[in-house]
Amino acid sequence: MKKLLCIVCILMVALSGCNNQNNNLDEANETIKILTEKVSELETENERLVYSAERLRRSNDELKEKIIEYLENDLLNEATYNLMNMSEENQEVYARFKEDYDKSTLIDKDPLTICKLYFHAISMKDYETEYQLYIQGENIRGWTYEEHMEIPDEHRMTDFEAFKKVYRLHVKYNESKTQATIIWELNNGEMDTIGELYKQGFSLMKDEDDIWRVGFVPMQ
Repeated sequence: MKKLLCIVCILMVALSGCNNQNNNLDEANETIKILTEKVSELETENERLVYSAERLRRSNDELKEKIIEYLENDLLNEATYNLMNMSEENQEVYARFKEDYDKSTLIDKDPLTICKLYFHAISMKDYETEYQLYIQGENIRGWTYEEHMEIPDEHRMTDFEAFKKVYRLHVKYNESKTQATIIWELNNGEMDTIGELYKQGFSLMKDEDDIWRVGFVPMQ
């Protein structure tokens, strides 16, 4: 009887060991399955990233080509601007401002609009409106209205042809956006010291009411 009991115990231990091995094998297979799925996910994500990187590279190349094309066109002076061209809206603003010189008429008008109003006033020999477009204030260095109206005609601007076709016009602002300079190039045959078309600038600044006004002696 004792021998039989020993044999039964040995068989139970053996069977228990087999069950443990089977459980370990199942756990190992499950871990392998999970890792395989993770590898597959990573491979898919990698393929997506490679595709996205290729799209970005192509977009970057296209952007470079557009920039080069723009610069080449700019260097060929194909882009021009007429500073003397008054749109219907600009003409309406000019007429309203001239009625009583209420500067609120100029609220939200950009530097280029104010510049065109200024040139238009001088071309029309409307020197009063020209003066009213200047910035005013205690700390502003300029001249009085009376002195302005007494300026001889020979000292005033009379030729505006060069402003009807300017090149590479752009506006530069200071960091606080309270001063602006409109810059352009003239195609009148004049060259600067490095052989490029002569550049001109027109200066404006904002007054205490955040309205763009012309600086005294604006042309540079």
